[in-house]
Amino acid sequence: MSKVKLGDIADIVTGPFGSMLHKKDYVSIGTPVIMPQDIGDRTLSLDEIAHIGPEDAARLARYATVENDIVYARRGDVEKHAFIDANTAGALCGTGCLRVRVDARKADPLFVSFYLNRPESRTWIRQHAVGSNMPNINTDILSDLPLDLPDKGLQRRTGLLLKTIDDKIENNRKLMAELETTARLVYDEWFVRFDFPDVDGRPYRSSGGAMAWNDKLKHEIPAGWKARTFGSLVSCNERQFAELPESILYLDTSGLTNNNLADYQVLNRREEFPSRAKRPVKDNDILFSTVRPDQCHFGMLKHVAPNVVVSTGFAVITSRVGARFSSVLYLFLTQKAVLKYLQAIAISSTSSYPSIDPSDILNLEVAVPQNMDEIGALADYLDLLYEYRWTLQSQNHELQYLRNFLLPMLMNGQVRVE
Repeated sequence: MSKVKLGDIADIVTGPFGSMLHKKDYVSIGTPVIMPQDIGDRTLSLDEIAHIGPEDAARLARYATVENDIVYARRGDVEKHAFIDANTAGALCGTGCLRVRVDARKADPLFVSFYLNRPESRTWIRQHAVGSNMPNINTDILSDLPLDLPDKGLQRRTGLLLKTIDDKIENNRKLMAELETTARLVYDEWFVRFDFPDVDGRPYRSSGGAMAWNDKLKHEIPAGWKARTFGSLVSCNERQFAELPESILYLDTSGLTNNNLADYQVLNRREEFPSRAKRPVKDNDILFSTVRPDQCHFGMLKHVAPNVVVSTGFAVITSRVGARFSSVLYLFLTQKAVLKYLQAIAISSTSSYPSIDPSDILNLEVAVPQNMDEIGALADYLDLLYEYRWTLQSQNHELQYLRNFLLPMLMNGQVRVE
């Protein structure tokens, strides 16, 4: 086992400065540009990634990635990285990112990526990041990151084994994304286009179902429906601890993005508890970050342990009309039009960061039937989708634990790869 620093085995460069790449340079189709928000758990999301045209791509070619590169965010969630595979090679390391290119003669890049994703390595990066308000890292910090490397043959075998686990995790992620997309399509059919099945099973609005103008919403809604404030359907931040537990599972806003839950921080001593760890959560609660709504730090927790505590940066939203409707309420709050509206409020705020008040959420207006039981079948169907999605997410957490558990055992010979 050899002890090295990341800078000993890799070339680390900073992405282009903001002056080299402007908002006007982005196009709808072209070369992808990796930004911090595109980086996941060893993954790169192409869903909403920015692009630049061929001239700019040629001008910035020295920042292009190749297969087996590693890309970090320079600020924010600095402990996460994207491992570049054959499908994402060629994307540019963008402003706000760092590119790590491991010398394959010195170490196996796939193994190094798994090693850097260990909780210990991620913690090291967080602890050595600079900045009081937002963590920042640079080439010097990453270069000093320590690694223990076994021989290259074991590195290669270990990397390939762990990749089979990661492939299963990625397949689960894709299925989770499909379930989320399906849920939103069904929601839009009912509550945006109002083409829910009528008594004859036909799409309501398209088949001539009666519509009525609503002054509060400034558009037509199905006859017999009404506009209600979101606050009449949910409560927000009403639950409190009489006393914090001795140990907690803590979730900060960065640990939940687009309904994808990172693992909780396990804190066993009260002196370790962050000052913001004050809000208890229950099954089917909706969490929505009140800071920077555009960054999509939101989600719905289906099954939680009694000692889960979340940051005060979250608005903890609980259904007043029954848990079965939580999925419907979650989809309303996180639809693009509502997020855009809340982001406009956040931008106009006088806070240090763009932020909203929980009252901005509670004052939202939503169209619903007079009797919520009319959408009970829809609520139950959406709940089934999210139950399955939660099962897949829980399975991924178990697989991630297995992956992190196996890595040191493989390295020290307690487990062998045959």
